[in-house]
Amino acid sequence: MKLIIVGNGFDINYGLNTKYSDFQTYLSDNNPDLLDKINLFYYGSHLKDEMIDQNVFDFNKSFLIDVTNNKQFIPHPSCLWSSFEAGIANLSYEYINNYYGIGRFPIENLEETIESIKIELVELLSKTKQALANWIRTINDELLDLNCSFFDCKFKDDLIFLTFNYTNTLELAFDVNKCNILHVHGTADNDIVVGCSKDLINDYYVMHAHYGSTIDKSLVKTLKVFIKPVQSIICSRIVPFIKNKPIDSIVVLGMSINSIDKPYLDKIVDLYPNADWTCSYFSNDDYENITNYFYTKGKRCYTKRINDILAELTDSHSCI
Repeated sequence: MKLIIVGNGFDINYGLNTKYSDFQTYLSDNNPDLLDKINLFYYGSHLKDEMIDQNVFDFNKSFLIDVTNNKQFIPHPSCLWSSFEAGIANLSYEYINNYYGIGRFPIENLEETIESIKIELVELLSKTKQALANWIRTINDELLDLNCSFFDCKFKDDLIFLTFNYTNTLELAFDVNKCNILHVHGTADNDIVVGCSKDLINDYYVMHAHYGSTIDKSLVKTLKVFIKPVQSIICSRIVPFIKNKPIDSIVVLGMSINSIDKPYLDKIVDLYPNADWTCSYFSNDDYENITNYFYTKGKRCYTKRINDILAELTDSHSCI
């Protein structure tokens, strides 16, 4: 039996506009108030293009830039929307400083202030998840308008799917039986999961300490609302879905295998130590991530272009 693990590169490969930069465009057209709120938390309330030095500061792969007039550090706008779940841990310290006074000087009623921030973050995350669901529904509607199975092909029998995508592409475009699919992070109609790793939030604290900023640890604790419950997802969703199935081959489609993905793959490697692995790659960075990951696991992984793998998994070349 083959287990197919599906990432966003799968949808993108078929021309679906499922990048987070597409979500940004959706918000701009359909929910500009929420987009303004996100920009407020991540880029600050008064920042103008002319204030920003476009020379990228080399820290955490250029997640930050220098604001030359006051030497504070804020997320570069391209970072949040190119890697949304990694970026949401990196709130604008400038905004927190100026709006709440955290870090500039001791303030009275600190606990109340922290609680106010937490309430705002919870509301922001809730509204973002709702908007994500609405956006994904528009993509699913596009698939429905194409009268289902628009690639005129099907995946071969004896395949089961773990998809990390919110879209219903497998069901709507390829007519895969829902019983053979696990949406790891939910769907637009089933409580989507959004979040980042705990390590990224810890990095946020260390980062500002490194640059001489002061930030209360209580504030960092409030950021836990953004932590993705990875271990809970593994235990409650993934393990029950795949455990005891006779899986001897695992294929990864459209995943770059970054730090957010690794805990899931770690568990699957542990459950099926003798399975053969094949991974698609798009860029040189993808290729390096894949080969480095499996090297550390002491396992061999075959790497191929995604369309070459799809030709092997489907019954018609019209799928690619």
